[in-house]
Amino acid sequence: MKVNADAVLLMLIQRKAFFFRLLDEMDKHHDTLPLPFYKQAFFHELNQISDGLEREKFQNAMQPENLYDAGLLVSLDHHAGSLKWQGFVSEMFR
Repeated sequence: MKVNADAVLLMLIQRKAFFFRLLDEMDKHHDTLPLPFYKQAFFHELNQISDGLEREKFQNAMQPENLYDAGLLVSLDHHAGSLKWQGFVSEMFR
């Protein structure tokens, strides 16, 4: 299920500790996030959500393909194994 950018951004604000972990890793890689790290952080956060409906919303919203389709990523490169957030997304949390 596709989730729009507004809903994703609200979810990131509500789960800002998740995004701060991503930012810390992005700082090590010149604002690019390795997909293996993203997947690890994603599943860690997903496992913290006990409510089934909230888990499903998070899972749908935070899929890299959804993030890209919603215009929140500059790039999603499965070959290179990385993603890069739009600048405004990162700057919201800095």
